[in-house]
Amino acid sequence: MQAGRSPDAPAGQARSARSLLELPPAIEWRSVRAALFLAAAALAVAALFLLPAQVVTQWRPEDGVLYPGAVLPTPLVYLCCLGFTFLFLWLWKAWEQGRFYRSVLTWLQILHPRLAPWVALGSQLFYCLWASAPLLCETVIFLFNL
Repeated sequence: MQAGRSPDAPAGQARSARSLLELPPAIEWRSVRAALFLAAAALAVAALFLLPAQVVTQWRPEDGVLYPGAVLPTPLVYLCCLGFTFLFLWLWKAWEQGRFYRSVLTWLQILHPRLAPWVALGSQLFYCLWASAPLLCETVIFLFNL
């Protein structure tokens, strides 16, 4: 209940006037990027302490059994995965702040206002998928080498 409003006043009128002043809800993609990087860094640190000095990064199946194909040092593997995570997050941030992306969204907002939020969400989710790929690789290597 709002102060200074009578209880029998219609709720629809107050909501419509207030909704014109509010910004539409948006996802904080900066915090998503930070969470992805922190998760990748935490998994890399955990792997350095929990896994042996050499980890298997490729497996080959023979007669229904998986045999190790390529063995690499653990710090090298996880630093590479962390570097790729950083690279993909940096590319995502550069795309989001780029002039081309902003101009495409502006023209979409003018020409097709209902499609513009979906294109923005689709592009953000595309970069989110690519930025989470090294984290998935870290997880698979970690689980296969426990």
